Amino acid sequence: RGRAVATWGLAAGTITIKDGTATLANMSPGTNGAYGITSGAMNPTVKWTPGDTLAVTAAGATVDAFTGNLVTVVDLAGITPTLSLTTATNVPLATALVVSWTAGTATTVRVTLLAAKGTAGDGLISCSVNDSAGTVTVPTALLSKLTTGDNGVLSLTRQSVNMATGANVSVQLLSSTTSTGLVKFQ
Repeated sequence: RGRAVATWGLAAGTITIKDGTATLANMSPGTNGAYGITSGAMNPTVKWTPGDTLAVTAAGATVDAFTGNLVTVVDLAGITPTLSLTTATNVPLATALVVSWTAGTATTVRVTLLAAKGTAGDGLISCSVNDSAGTVTVPTALLSKLTTGDNGVLSLTRQSVNMATGANVSVQLLSSTTSTGLVKFQ
């Protein structure tokens, strides 16, 4: 259901991820120092329930040992306008676009509106707000830069961020989930 990936070129020894007392994974650095693990169909033994607190511990190597906790995000719900990957939602460019979701306790929700403008290039609008806000409004001043008739994508990304720390290191821990749908600008 989720994904845990660490990418950097410096090894921190074995990184252990636990959910309560259950060890979900022990990751060792690859030849380039990068770590990575994905839960779900690719690795069915690595799973947690959204909202669980994961403990992340690194034994230390080139990067000193560190520890930290991360609360995994809960999937987005109650999204308006409705998102679909098969039917585009109409987005009028003459009125502000109000995007809402069921508020949660994650750090932020980033709303991204990507427009395909053909040979003129792409347009991108991105706004981040506290997850607890439950809504963001994209003003007409921004929407008016897009072109009527173009297609695009509306995405909401919920993120929870925390820091893992050690003697001389701070590592950002990130949990995220994204909901995406097609849009047509009118």
